[in-house]
Amino acid sequence: SYQEGVDFVSRLAKLLVFCLGKNDGKKTQDEEGVSEVGEVPNNGKEISKGTEDVLTFLAFVAPYFHPSNTGAWTFPLGVFLHYLSYELCRRLARGASQSALAEKYPELAEKVETVEPYKAHSLIPDHELVLILDAMLPLCQQALYSKSSRVGRAGESALLYLTQIDHKICPVFLDFAMRALDISSVTLSHQAPAALSVLSRLVPPSLKKNPSFFLERLPEMLRLTLAGIDSNDEDKTIRTLIFYRTLTSWIPIRKNKTKKVNLNDNKKE
Repeated sequence: SYQEGVDFVSRLAKLLVFCLGKNDGKKTQDEEGVSEVGEVPNNGKEISKGTEDVLTFLAFVAPYFHPSNTGAWTFPLGVFLHYLSYELCRRLARGASQSALAEKYPELAEKVETVEPYKAHSLIPDHELVLILDAMLPLCQQALYSKSSRVGRAGESALLYLTQIDHKICPVFLDFAMRALDISSVTLSHQAPAALSVLSRLVPPSLKKNPSFFLERLPEMLRLTLAGIDSNDEDKTIRTLIFYRTLTSWIPIRKNKTKKVNLNDNKKE
């Protein structure tokens, strides 16, 4: 059934994320003197067998994410991308919480790891995480412009999860969406609705971590999105209004009050 298929894809994504950073029980270079894993070097650092397998799998399915390459595989791959990003974000959050617990309460962390051993190995090496993000972000970009609206929303949610891992993703996709909205981009006019949805999704993470780059682009965003209110295009209009609603929900609109200074008080001091 439909739900059973979705459940299977979610479990598959969870299994793949669990394998990241793992070597399937093989000995590492430090243990036996010869490396049996990580044949692909990354700046002199070894890549685990689990991560290498996942990267190979993502490279294999990448052509099927192209918006023009649609078929029975389109929706399952969109669901897979959503759950893969979710499980990756969840694993890193679990690892970060366990590290914080071990730093402040080492005895408690040791007891937790005794009950749930997998928490001790939740963190993924930094150089492997970079490779994983580099492999997943292009898939998110392709999914955003899928002919299936459900796959497009899956790409948006996957992108939102990945921005929680690295806030530097936000500026890149903000600029990407703004280029699609520019009136000079005649060949990208079909991307305007998806670009508006991306902007709506990126408002909260952009303002949470480092709002300066978002606020610097805000005047240009407002100018470009104004053309999205089109009486002949209901879908684009709705997406534009959703962006404005999200924007006004996160940015306070009020008159900036200046503090009055009492000169007499200053003289007394």
